[in-house]
Amino acid sequence: MQGFELNFFLGGLSPIGFQGYYARSLPPVGTGRAVLIKAGPGCGKSHLMRTLALRLTAAGHTVHTIRCSADPASLDGVICPALCLTVLDATAPHALEPAFPQAHETVLSLYDALQETELRGHCAELQALHSRYKAFTDRATRYLAAAGSLLQDRARTAQCCTDLAKARAFALSLSKRYLPVKKEKAPQESIRALSAVTADGIVFFKETIRTLCRETVILDDAYGPASGALLAQLRKEILAKGYGVITCWCAMQPREKIDHLLVPELGLAFVTSGPFHVFEPMGDRVIHCTRFMNKNGLGARKARLKFDLRAAKELVREAGLLLDEARGIHRQAETFYTSAMDFSKADAALERLCASLGV
Repeated sequence: MQGFELNFFLGGLSPIGFQGYYARSLPPVGTGRAVLIKAGPGCGKSHLMRTLALRLTAAGHTVHTIRCSADPASLDGVICPALCLTVLDATAPHALEPAFPQAHETVLSLYDALQETELRGHCAELQALHSRYKAFTDRATRYLAAAGSLLQDRARTAQCCTDLAKARAFALSLSKRYLPVKKEKAPQESIRALSAVTADGIVFFKETIRTLCRETVILDDAYGPASGALLAQLRKEILAKGYGVITCWCAMQPREKIDHLLVPELGLAFVTSGPFHVFEPMGDRVIHCTRFMNKNGLGARKARLKFDLRAAKELVREAGLLLDEARGIHRQAETFYTSAMDFSKADAALERLCASLGV
């Protein structure tokens, strides 16, 4: 039976710089297998992982394909939960080093496939491209920091009108309805992201939710505090009742707010639909989070809330355009590495990996 792919991010550029969950996606030490790929840009890392994902799905496995937030067309990783396998691009800005080489992590290095003498002749050009790339990404980060500040002001303003205790109490009622108690409790939490600010603008992998979950509860929340409190409480309930959960953090508040919770065992999702990632109902239950809010209070603050959102959206849009410029520079750097690469060695490394996995 053909398996299927589920698209996720493992981080991206945010108001606090690059925020990633790569290390947290590795299987626990002593279990499973972790493969860390080391290579230069344009050396076939994404192609290798794409081919591996296709072979795993052809063998009937479901895989999490980890998209690159800098360029969503490229892959940063492949995770196969059934095999407890994680394969990641372990280079900057999400560099990883093995804690227990060969005992737990395997490093798949393609550096020996690069012709050093050819690359040394282009060192100055590569250095100049790197400086230009960093200038664009640094500027994009500043724009996102400004947007994050506005969104934080908006959330704090809305929180003054939000009954957080009521939202948490409602989460408990949802838990009773949707989460039966399990007898054996061995909960595991996976950290992912379903949206990111990318070179293609804001990308939201809503199809992942539809593919993985039969039942979806949508939290329609234009402001954030109500859905954030509700999902934080639901996460505690899910884990306390012994279910595995995929926790998806907000791209603009990666350390503060949960956007979505997926419970694969139950085919169940709790999804936030908001200004930056709209999730259209398809017969789903929709909870309008204004039920937890003082509408008169919101009305009195309408101008401030509207300004914060409008300005933040414009800053996020500009950040995406800057990231697109950075992507073009990165692709220029890739051409130097691609021309110096012996791809037969990358192909051989892929075959060895696939053979060791039996795919």
